[in-house]
Amino acid sequence: MPVAPTFFHPWPRRRGHLLPTLILVSLLAVACSGSGADSGDDASARSLAAPFHSEGSTWNRVRVVDLLDRLVIARERWIGYDRDLFVHWTDDDADGCDTRREVLLRDAHSGLHLGSGAGCRIVSGVWYSAYDDAWVEGPPAGLHVDHVVPLQEAWDSGADAWGPGRRRAFANDLDGLAAVTAAVNEAKGAHDPAQWMPPNPDHRCAYVASWIAVKARWELTVDGREAGFLRDLLGGECRGLTIWMGEQALSVPARE
Repeated sequence: MPVAPTFFHPWPRRRGHLLPTLILVSLLAVACSGSGADSGDDASARSLAAPFHSEGSTWNRVRVVDLLDRLVIARERWIGYDRDLFVHWTDDDADGCDTRREVLLRDAHSGLHLGSGAGCRIVSGVWYSAYDDAWVEGPPAGLHVDHVVPLQEAWDSGADAWGPGRRRAFANDLDGLAAVTAAVNEAKGAHDPAQWMPPNPDHRCAYVASWIAVKARWELTVDGREAGFLRDLLGGECRGLTIWMGEQALSVPARE
């Protein structure tokens, strides 16, 4: 079995119209032993990768806590959600490969084998599910493509006010999707980080960074419990968490 990568997504391969969609997450590993340090300046840095690279744009280093500060705290609206309101797994670039398959292609670690003929039939490959530190080899039947911010969570956090086009764009945004095992995706459900976190402790901070970045990108709200939990993490085990973002990374389709 190959060594588990230390990043959120393996470096994506350029295929057809699929562009690299990465953000570099620099986690300053600060000991949480009550040292009282205010920053991670003296800590060694390790890099993780997550979505939000803007092709050809200027890169800026952003503190994840500053992204959290951008988010509006509001009560969730638990009414009217229907998954069918988010048209997902579309083939918007008409290359024969829907969004789910695009993610499986991007996140394949090695051994990717495609079926013959037209279309985008993935026969087998090797994938790493960072949520639960698990490898999947062979057919991708045991994989789910997870919305980092679940569709129901998005609906409850402001997407209920969006038009169909913006909901479709969110549901198929490669920057907010990850290939993970079916079991861990089902365990996550529609929970926010205050209710569920990846069982892989080495992925917790990368997951938090991705969650906050998706919410900031799409101008979604956070509820009070969620905001408090995220802020506690960013002040504790994830202190000093920063991301490198393309200047267009927070640009999404306008509200309808």
